[in-house]
Amino acid sequence: MIINFYGNQFTKLQVGDTTVALDPFKGTKFGADVVLQTTLHEDMAAGEDLFYGNKIPHIIKGPGEYEIKNIFIKGHEAYSNYDGIDHASGTTYYTFELDGMRILFLGALGKNDKKVTIEGDIDIVFLPISGDGRLSAKEAAAFLKDIDCKAVIPMGFTDTKDKCIEDFIKETGSEKTEALDKLTIKKKDLEGLDQKVYIIKS
Repeated sequence: MIINFYGNQFTKLQVGDTTVALDPFKGTKFGADVVLQTTLHEDMAAGEDLFYGNKIPHIIKGPGEYEIKNIFIKGHEAYSNYDGIDHASGTTYYTFELDGMRILFLGALGKNDKKVTIEGDIDIVFLPISGDGRLSAKEAAAFLKDIDCKAVIPMGFTDTKDKCIEDFIKETGSEKTEALDKLTIKKKDLEGLDQKVYIIKS
């Protein structure tokens, strides 16, 4: 799986000919098979733009159970205060499996919401760390104490020099690593890992 990060929460996951986009904003052009939108906000609502070639995106915008291109997706509501939303169902977090890896995408989670329950182990978690109505670096580190995962990919920032990244590394006690242009990862690469943090450039 190839993971690209475009800033804020906009992430692209690609396995072969299958592309999943999460929380896309306007201005980036590629074709997606599946679009997952966590929060009903214009910053994350450009899924309709991701038509390219023969790809017509299936867009999911909230809680429920879905199956698209043999990808089983579960969406669950959670609290968000992104841009002042301040609602118990302000965002949706998604779990799904892709390329044999179980993924948790937390969206604009606004606090360590007790409604967030994760069944089983997670291979990769995408975690907001920047505050601004989402988890702060300290809150994100506290959230990680309650889940089992192999890899952690922070999001919510636009620049890898943002202070929230430094704060998150400090709060988690993680080893600071060089930011990547993109992350290429397979299930076997996760063997033996325990919450390894990968920073991807936007």
